Amino acid sequence: MAEARVGGGARAAVLVALLVAAMGCAASAPTAAVVPLPDVDAGALLESMPADAGKDNMDVALRFAWPAPATGRCATVARRIEASGSQTVRTAQSMRIERDGDQLRVESYDPEIPPDAPRSVVPLAETWYAERLIGPEGRLLRAGSLDGALGATERTMVSTRLAQRWQFLVSAWAGRTLPMGVTYKATAPEQTAEGPVRLQLAVRADGYVPCEPGEVPPRCVRLRILSQPSPSDAPVVARLAARDLLSADEFMLYESSRVKAFTAQTMIVLVTEPDTLLPHRVSERRVLRLQIDPLVGDDGVDLDRRDEVTQVCSWKASR
Repeated sequence: MAEARVGGGARAAVLVALLVAAMGCAASAPTAAVVPLPDVDAGALLESMPADAGKDNMDVALRFAWPAPATGRCATVARRIEASGSQTVRTAQSMRIERDGDQLRVESYDPEIPPDAPRSVVPLAETWYAERLIGPEGRLLRAGSLDGALGATERTMVSTRLAQRWQFLVSAWAGRTLPMGVTYKATAPEQTAEGPVRLQLAVRADGYVPCEPGEVPPRCVRLRILSQPSPSDAPVVARLAARDLLSADEFMLYESSRVKAFTAQTMIVLVTEPDTLLPHRVSERRVLRLQIDPLVGDDGVDLDRRDEVTQVCSWKASR
């Protein structure tokens, strides 16, 4: 990422966290630890409580060193808020990570989704049966769904989103050093269905906070990221948003000149262990505002949507 230091605070933009139960020979097979499901609501203050900037606002070094084998349990609350009202779903899943040579294999499994959950909101929770193959330095080598019932389009969506989430959770920070209490501006590429776009980022390390409520001393660092498309790439992102929101017939009439207003921002708060980059809490808030002037005989588009997704994970090493 290209960087420039700036003063002031930033808001957040970005989740998932993952860990491991290894499998081996019967005589020496690790025993998977029992991990309780964390309470998403109980740790809400971790996102806003005062952070400890350390001695003289020292820099914080971030490195990738996930323990393996280990297991995790993750709870997610996803909410979509629109003019017509809001819809919420609560899900859960288990995680495990295993060594595969000098790489790590991270798997999410046993997804728990309420049968009456709103279908339009369930994808926000990203509670998937999936795997990721991670290189020694924290780089994502491969990611994809393990659900054989998914079609090609759904599998592509899952792979794309897994890659995006890993970028914000781990690979963007692995091997980096950030000063406490200072906001940085950066640019980063993101792959989309219409090619790569450039994102404008504002990144801030607030300081140290507990990984879980009540932890003393605090072991985790809280990062805030604000992400939005660059002005030159905003038309591409607006077109992608219109493709998702409009019917096929309506999208055939789409013209960028009809876009009256467009805003797309993602704010992330990440609570993670600096010496491993093992995430404990991530909240992602996405704001989408799209206004398209009407053609003769239609009503145009006037959308104001806010998606809020919070995931909390607890981890234990397997024996």
